[in-house]
Amino acid sequence: MNNSAFSIGFRAHDFGRFDNADDLAATVADCLEPSCIQLAIKKIFNNPPSVIDSDLASSIKASLDRRRVGIAILGCYINPIHPDPEERERQLSYFERHLELANDLGCPYVGTETGSRSPDCSYNEGTCTESAFLDFQQSLKRLLKVAERNNSFVAIEPVAWTHTIDTARKMYTIIRIMDSPSLKVIYDPVNLTPRNGFQSESQAKEFFDEAIELLGPYMVAIHCKDYVMQNGIKKWDMTAGTGIMNWLLQARLLKKSRAACPILLENHQPKLLKDQTIPFVKRAFSL
Repeated sequence: MNNSAFSIGFRAHDFGRFDNADDLAATVADCLEPSCIQLAIKKIFNNPPSVIDSDLASSIKASLDRRRVGIAILGCYINPIHPDPEERERQLSYFERHLELANDLGCPYVGTETGSRSPDCSYNEGTCTESAFLDFQQSLKRLLKVAERNNSFVAIEPVAWTHTIDTARKMYTIIRIMDSPSLKVIYDPVNLTPRNGFQSESQAKEFFDEAIELLGPYMVAIHCKDYVMQNGIKKWDMTAGTGIMNWLLQARLLKKSRAACPILLENHQPKLLKDQTIPFVKRAFSL
């Protein structure tokens, strides 16, 4: 496996909010250059635009290009099975606009999780029902039609317990049902980890071996963070290297699958990036 298949990047809004794209680019490049980011426009700017147009997209891209910062994923996390039909429509339309402008930003991949029957995407018993799964299919089919027209991609992130697509097997099922080249996967092993964790390292290896075997050919980004178990329940959203996720195992399995995509650090602490988090990930992936 060629180690250059992997590169390190960041979730941009973990650096905070910025007045403009030039300041964002400078901050990211100061940590790592060249690099890449997951960019959520609503979350990164102090005064986010109410309308995203081609001129704005091109301007953001130009600012990032000057500091050799690429966009790996255009974050547009919505609730595609929102219980309020009007709000669901607003969110789907917002996602469609991202798909239309993605290539102006130099990134064809627009990412989202798969939603919940709760408006805030928290746990809801109704999320695991057949009706929710069918609603998700309907929303996704609509988004994929827009992606196919615009040479862009819908990148889906499965999340255990709380979201419609909560396992690797269910993600693979939706890939087969949709049968669209415009459907891709954001792989987050912490998000896929069951709420009650694993009983042993061998159980974790078997779990992730299957997940990566199923999803590896469709991956366009890897989210890299960490978690711990508290009272038998997963607590996540921690900086990579500060919890119990076996990133050496992840690296080994991903290399075996011949996945090739950016590793995006989530929930990082900017002050620790250069001396702690980036070296940790480089060691894990032998970069």
